[in-house]
Amino acid sequence: MDERWNAAQTRLLADVGVLFVSLNQLEAFQQVARRLVPLLGDWCAIIIRDEHQQARRVAVACADPRQQPLVDQLVQTDPLVDPASAPAQVLRSGQLVLLDDLPDEYSARPAFSPAYRAVMMQVRPRHLLCVPMRARDQVNGVLVLNFTDASGRRFTQDDIEFARNWLSAWRWR
Repeated sequence: MDERWNAAQTRLLADVGVLFVSLNQLEAFQQVARRLVPLLGDWCAIIIRDEHQQARRVAVACADPRQQPLVDQLVQTDPLVDPASAPAQVLRSGQLVLLDDLPDEYSARPAFSPAYRAVMMQVRPRHLLCVPMRARDQVNGVLVLNFTDASGRRFTQDDIEFARNWLSAWRWR
């Protein structure tokens, strides 16, 4: 890893601690998502279980400002996590999911809800990383990162290890 990457990681770790002290939890999650883009993905979503154990998107950010309407649509019209999605799989299994080289057909899966499918068909994720967020020895959330054709990037082993280690060190609840 180069020095620039290490400096960005260090800043991220320091910033997150401050955010959760100075902001309410939902605002802090949104700021975390914004800081992870484009460092670790073109898109970032943070999903947590609410008091009724429903998985909800509490933050979404994207690198391309032209896609902000999609972000807003995803959060406002379809806040629950689609049961057929990779994040839902992580919540059930507690295991990290990495999907590489996703074809266009992935976004159009009939198992997805119509609202989720419509957004995914526009985002067209190519590489998807879903990392479990643990609190009190339970999986209470998922950090979702994806790269699209826009950046042409893919997840490296360093990216995966950083996300995993960062989340294990982060105390969010």
